[in-house]
Formats: sequence, C-alpha cells, structure tokens
Amino acid sequence: MVTDQQEFTLVATEAGRPLYESLGFAAVATATWHTRPPLAGADRRRDRV
Repeated sequence: MVTDQQEFTLVATEAGRPLYESLGFAAVATATWHTRPPLAGADRRRDRV
C-alpha cells in the first residue's frame, strides 16, 4: 500500500514522461546522464571461444 508519507525516486526518459505523469508522478528535478563506448579490449569475453 502506498501512502502520502512514502517517497520514491523514478528515473525515466522524456518519452516516458506522459505515462508516469498519467500515473500521478510529478517531475521535481532533472538529471543528465552521460555514456561512452567501452574501452577497446575491455571486454575480453567476446574473444574467448
């Protein structure tokens, strides 16, 4: 059971915003996520047979 006293963190993309707003969630802050491709040779599992 969810009450008004509980706090939640939801991370979603802009594409998901309409869905979560329709469920009663409200944006209170935004975050920027950065990614980069993996380093060359970092995943050696692919090289194994």
